[in-house]
Amino acid sequence: MGWLMAIGDLRRKVFFPPETAIFGSALALAVQSAIEAGVLLIVMLLIGNIGPTTLLLPVVLALASIFGLGIGFFVCVLNTHYRDVQYLVGIVLNAVFFLVPIVYPLGIIPEQHWGLPIRKIVELNPINQFVAAARESAYLLQWPSLSRWCALVCYSFAVFALGWRFFAQRSMQLSEDM
Repeated sequence: MGWLMAIGDLRRKVFFPPETAIFGSALALAVQSAIEAGVLLIVMLLIGNIGPTTLLLPVVLALASIFGLGIGFFVCVLNTHYRDVQYLVGIVLNAVFFLVPIVYPLGIIPEQHWGLPIRKIVELNPINQFVAAARESAYLLQWPSLSRWCALVCYSFAVFALGWRFFAQRSMQLSEDM
């Protein structure tokens, strides 16, 4: 989010496409994630929990990166126009962390609550799809279902395309707002 704000002065002096800052940030995070995934794979190898499905982890991470980049396009534009968006994103990320079954099993969520299908809502959450696919392939050594793969691909490329379009339509205004 902050990369466009950080290079605001440079953008006023030299022209370069504004998306290069976002792609640069994404590339830096991709390198960091690759190192962390490598450490995870070494640990999984040392404890003997590795199989052919472990090779799917980089694919899941790549799809998650595309999804995150799409969201990043939206948030980057909003943060440029409204400076407090970065603080709201931090709050939303904390809430999402607890709304996705990462540190607890999906089974403890009730089927129905307040007349809403709570468990189904959590299951359909896009972030839950990425977490579940990574958990199945890396930890449980199971092949994620075809429906999960379809969901991952659809979520990733739909959010990326919408984010890119949103960013492209507003990219000329960004230099004025920085």
